[in-house]
Amino acid sequence: MSLYEEPISGESVVMMRNVLADECKYRSIHRDGVEAMDLALAIVRAYQSGIVSNRELSVVARKWMH
Repeated sequence: MSLYEEPISGESVVMMRNVLADECKYRSIHRDGVEAMDLALAIVRAYQSGIVSNRELSVVARKWMH
């Protein structure tokens, strides 16, 4: 079963939200803006592809569109 088919735990959702919040703060972008939504999607896709640690997701987020 791929990560696409498995439900995402509440703990993982919180972790991804924290990664998003940190990156939005770093980039000085509003969390409800289009760029933040695109970044959130990139974080979720990375998670679903097997990148599941906070540190690794933070690296993905930092490199996204830079």
